Parts: sequence; structure tokens; C-alpha cells
Amino acid sequence: MAIDYGEGKYVLYGQLPEKPRVGWAEDGFAYSDSGTWKFRLDNEEIYGLGGDIVGWVENGVASTKAGHFIFIIEHGD
Repeated sequence: MAIDYGEGKYVLYGQLPEKPRVGWAEDGFAYSDSGTWKFRLDNEEIYGLGGDIVGWVENGVASTKAGHFIFIIEHGD
């Protein structure tokens, strides 16, 4: 079942094992805590702000089209 990451609030984390918090997502946009990137989320797809598809989320892990890790996404408060 697909998860609609374009709605709701989420916390974004870096890679395991440390899994540091790297950002947040709310109502269809993902932001880095450092301000270095911003994405638009639509269901499980990730888009750049120019409308280009960057990658997707599978089992809570966001990756680029080439398979490179972007972030882990989990429900927030």
C-alpha cells in the first residue's frame, strides 16, 4: 500500500546507525534543517522545485532515481 507523504507531518533522518535528524516535511514539502535543500512530496514520489522527479520513497527510505540515499522519513507529531 502506497503512503501519501504529500499530507501530514514527518521527521527526516540521515543514515543508520547514527540516524541523525536532518529535516522535516509538512503538507507536501520536505526541508533540510540546514536549509540546503527542499523537495516537493507527492505520494511516494520526490520532486525538485522545478518539477523534475528526483526519486521516491520505498519502505520509509527516500532515494534518488539512481538509488542514492536521500533521507529516512517517519511520522512526526
